Formats: sequence, structure tokens, C-alpha cells
Amino acid sequence: MGAAAWCSRKSSGAANAAVDCATPPAANSQPIGLCGRAAAAIGLCVIRVLSALTAVPAFYVGGVPGPIMAVAGSFIILTVVGVVLTLAGLRRPALVSA
Repeated sequence: MGAAAWCSRKSSGAANAAVDCATPPAANSQPIGLCGRAAAAIGLCVIRVLSALTAVPAFYVGGVPGPIMAVAGSFIILTVVGVVLTLAGLRRPALVSA
């Protein structure tokens, strides 16, 4: 059940409606803010990689000063690290049987 449909259900009173919408549904035992988290993170990673690719020509075009190449290189490295950490956070923990 989506957040909009979940919060739009009728409640017995005004005070209960506020409490109902403030409490997340127990369908996946996840807060409402995590719905669509993977799609947003993947979209962000794609945009960051495309942005980092714009710094690559600094290494092939002649006449680019060394400090600018260092900034472009560090920008690319930090983007790769950020993307790896973001995508690693999307992994689900393995189920361990007891």
C-alpha cells in the first residue's frame, strides 16, 4: 500500500488521523522514507558518474595546468568512492538461518 493511499484512509477522529499517518505501515517493517530509495540512489549515482566523466578530458587536452588536473583527478576518485559507498548501502543483509 502506497503512502498516499495509506494516509488517505478514513479514521475515527481527527486526532487518530494524525497518529495514523505518523506511524509507518508494517508491511516491510521499513519507514515510509525508504520507499523508492534504491531508484533514487541509482539515479544519483548515474548523474554523479556522468558529471565525473566531464572531467576526463582534462587529462587528454593539451595545455591544462597540473593543479587543475589534480583537482579533476581527485574529483573522479571521490565520485567513484561515493558511488561505491552509496551502492554498498543498498545491499540487503544475507538471511542467516538459525
